[in-house]
Amino acid sequence: MVAMDGSNKKDLVSEGLVWPNGLAVDEILDRVYWSDAKKDTIESIHMDGSGRMVILDTVAKHPFSMAVFEDSLYWSDWEMQEIVSCNKFNGKDFKTLVKEAGIRPMGITLAHPLLIQSGPPSPCVDSPCSHVCLPKPLPSTEFTCACPSHLVLDSAGTACEDSSLTSTLLLSTSTHIYSLHPQTIGLTSHKAIGSIPSPGLLTSLAANSVDSMVYFVNRGAEKI
Repeated sequence: MVAMDGSNKKDLVSEGLVWPNGLAVDEILDRVYWSDAKKDTIESIHMDGSGRMVILDTVAKHPFSMAVFEDSLYWSDWEMQEIVSCNKFNGKDFKTLVKEAGIRPMGITLAHPLLIQSGPPSPCVDSPCSHVCLPKPLPSTEFTCACPSHLVLDSAGTACEDSSLTSTLLLSTSTHIYSLHPQTIGLTSHKAIGSIPSPGLLTSLAANSVDSMVYFVNRGAEKI
């Protein structure tokens, strides 16, 4: 487990694990539940690392995603292709909740008014962080600003800015050249750095890190 600002990292369980996947936190009892798809077990442990116990052994066939609410555990089972539940204390009252032909449940979550708990106001409310605000562990009311992996914090420690040390990926269409960061591939954010007039056909490009120039072949105009 680790605090939201990345501090106080510690291992809750480091032995007797093969293929842990499902994970659920019981905020009322301060316990963490997890499933092991290789061992076909569901176990639990206190957040301080004590009181490890087995809830189910070999009953769950391939548990994947988990959730906990009141006295029950819920999880999706890949092998049985169903959503099942049991008592979170002793594994009793095992029952199938959802099982339909053609449906293979994966991730599950629970929504209930009781799960929306009030607490102390977040220190990140109205924070000066430009991108990401990470609250420090309670009872602290402080926070830390952070940036996406392709940006760095400025001298004030609140705003993110470009870094000259960050790698950049150049992509091109037939008429435009774009710059984006490898860490943001898959997102819609990109920067257009140039285009060629019609008739144009951009076929190759190369960058020179020494003079920050981009060289390309315009096959449509037969130019470099």
